Amino acid sequence: MNQFNQIVWELDLDPNVIFLSGSLPDGSTYYFDNSSITKLNAAGNVEWQRNAQQYFPASDYFNFLGMLVRQDGSIILATGNGNFASGQSKLHFININPVNGDPIWIKKIATPIVYYTYLFGPMVEMPDSGILACFGPIWGTNGINDHVLIVRTDPNGNTLTNQIAGKIYWDENYDCLPDVSEKGLKQVSVIAQSGTKKYSASSDIDGNFSMATTGGDYTLSIAQPGSYWNYCSFPNPVTLDAFNDTVLLNIGARATVICPELFVSIGSPVFRRCFDNNYLNVHYQNYGTAAAINAYVSVTLDPKLIYLSATAPLLSQNGQTYQFDIGTVDIGESGFFAINFKVDCDATLGEILCVDSHIYPDTICIPTAGTRVANPFCLPVVASYDPNDKTAFVDGKPETAKILPDVGLEYLIRFQNTGNDTAFNIVIADTLSQRLDPTSVVPGASSHPYYFELRDGNALRFVFNNILLPDSTTNEPASHGFVKFYIRQAPGNPIGATLSNTAAIFFDYNLPVITNESKLVISSAVRTKEPMAILEVKTWPVPAHDRVELLLPDGASAIQSWKLIDMRGQVLRSGGSESSSFFILRNGLSSGVYWCQLLLENGKVALGRVVFD
Repeated sequence: MNQFNQIVWELDLDPNVIFLSGSLPDGSTYYFDNSSITKLNAAGNVEWQRNAQQYFPASDYFNFLGMLVRQDGSIILATGNGNFASGQSKLHFININPVNGDPIWIKKIATPIVYYTYLFGPMVEMPDSGILACFGPIWGTNGINDHVLIVRTDPNGNTLTNQIAGKIYWDENYDCLPDVSEKGLKQVSVIAQSGTKKYSASSDIDGNFSMATTGGDYTLSIAQPGSYWNYCSFPNPVTLDAFNDTVLLNIGARATVICPELFVSIGSPVFRRCFDNNYLNVHYQNYGTAAAINAYVSVTLDPKLIYLSATAPLLSQNGQTYQFDIGTVDIGESGFFAINFKVDCDATLGEILCVDSHIYPDTICIPTAGTRVANPFCLPVVASYDPNDKTAFVDGKPETAKILPDVGLEYLIRFQNTGNDTAFNIVIADTLSQRLDPTSVVPGASSHPYYFELRDGNALRFVFNNILLPDSTTNEPASHGFVKFYIRQAPGNPIGATLSNTAAIFFDYNLPVITNESKLVISSAVRTKEPMAILEVKTWPVPAHDRVELLLPDGASAIQSWKLIDMRGQVLRSGGSESSSFFILRNGLSSGVYWCQLLLENGKVALGRVVFD
């Protein structure tokens, strides 16, 4: 309606619409239901629509509670979302870009978890650009203890005003007092817990850490991968006022024995047959209390992995075993190097190939200390693959089914920039299952330098600042990346329980790319099962001119879907179900080699090589 009460446009909305905004200064309108937000332009046409799962992929339900247009033109949404299984709801503010609906930031409100919020009061922008909002009534446990919540945030949606901060340092003179000359220790995680509330932070390269919290009494614990350190006593628990209180702690780490403790991790995003641009990245770090002198890494390659070069000096070669010089690795020091290799063209698609890495000196100075001086790594040979995924590894091999209780595991998270421009910053967020022990996390090998954070007690963040990852159309081989980490199970996991979660990959300011769900069932008996080889599809003629015929081997299951993929891994065409034999028309495709990947109804994959003259 215009100011004269005349109809400008009409739209029959979905009956599930629960919230409709009035016309904004630019004539646009927003409407919401329990699953999406839609923006209409001044003419009533849809400009964009965002599914709520894009903002909160781990939530089962979602309800929009309110909306505010900020002075800068961006939109603030107040939302409630949660999971049916837990019955828990969380309150959030989302600041979104009105042009395309992308989130600028998403912030959880610092209040105890509630069960449902079904009404919302006014929301206004304050003179400092902070937000004042009223939620309620909020339904409490078992329908009792209903209450109203008034929230005041800063301009970025933060409601936490308290802070626990300080420095983790190496107490060389054993006096538990920080000296200017005593160095900080990086990647030490500090966890603060008060009842069900849990916060955490990880020390930076200088040993500094900082975490925002609510008020209350917090018990602190420290998670450090090294076995040869203990910590000076510090106030524990710590008490913070309700608002605007800061506790500063200097926590000294003292050596229980003087000994290096080396860690090695090796990984790769893919083993591509016949390609000579495959690479392995080797990450190492000294978590010990003494420098490691004359350190080196030994890497043994599968016979079908052909060594080409490395960025570290090669000390020696004995068959497929290569030794690389890394010199002296000081206390807390880390580094990495790359190995360039080619996958033999005779390797079978789907065949598992393995590498083994071992770092020296590998002395263990305390018998009870754990050891991470060796790290195996295995991947199947592929022609193309899903570029954004998460895979669990047990003893270096991909595992998708079962795991023994109390056995540690590794995760590999792979990503690719499939956009149309360079990705400047990438963040991987991984909220761990409660059946995994976040204090045991050891960040591992990666494709690019990153820094690691532990947040909220069980939320991992791998931050790749200034990664400058090219898009796949500009430089396909360089558009890929990965990161690995090791973790132990939480103690006491029962047989039959499931370890499952996903990771979210943020490319600059875009909505996150959500990986597949990695799921392992804890079992008392695990049978090792090697992945089956990919079926081979016959193609004729070779080379083809106008069309090529694809024929599955006898006895193969029916075709569910297919993709035609170029040598950069880009999907050019795709289709649905077909018979065991079908044709692909050239229709303008350039001369060269392509791959046709078929998904069969029994879950198997078949692959055929297509050549056009």
